[in-house]
Amino acid sequence: MDVRTSPYLADVTHGAFPRKPAVLRVLHRPGPAFIGISGGEGSYTHIAGRRYARERGIKLPHFEYLTFVEEVLHKLQEGHIDVGIFGIVNSTGGVVEEYMPFLGHFRWNFVEVITFEVNHMLLALPDTGRDEVRSIVSQEQALRQCPEYLATNWPGIEPTPYIDTAMAAKDLAEGTLPLDTAVIASEACVELYGLQILDARIQDKKPNITSFIVAEPFE
Repeated sequence: MDVRTSPYLADVTHGAFPRKPAVLRVLHRPGPAFIGISGGEGSYTHIAGRRYARERGIKLPHFEYLTFVEEVLHKLQEGHIDVGIFGIVNSTGGVVEEYMPFLGHFRWNFVEVITFEVNHMLLALPDTGRDEVRSIVSQEQALRQCPEYLATNWPGIEPTPYIDTAMAAKDLAEGTLPLDTAVIASEACVELYGLQILDARIQDKKPNITSFIVAEPFE
């Protein structure tokens, strides 16, 4: 699918997507459905994938955490996954511009869009106090959704972009990031990675809506 000539390009750019019935071919096959998502376990894309599998009656979803959208689209093109899911636009942060070149590079079929409210949490290790936080990291798109909160509440800290919200949470829990780091991620990461919530619903604008594309291999 070449997004530059796609009828969906204008809709993607403006955040208004066509409504299409689900036509996933995997629904008609037995066995597990392999779903590739552009994010780690506990990411908003993972949450979107779980919601989609539940609502569409996918009984045996198997999630592959691919982090990069180009990995998702490459695996779709090669037939290594049945479904690909990735975020594309947010009501505050806008279009995920860094994804756009890859949408036209691979061949894939648009299926539909998942849209829901995203609530960001500021997370830290359980024993870290607010006065001990020296750095804040998260995916760039998440940082774009919280600039006023960060400037008001953490004026001395320059936020640092990271590969993925959930990956930041995982790396903090595993000691890859310094102990005095806080991360912006989903509430699901609290239980998954044993973190605490310093502040909840920190996005500047509410509701904070994100749309995710559901794709399948091109035929």
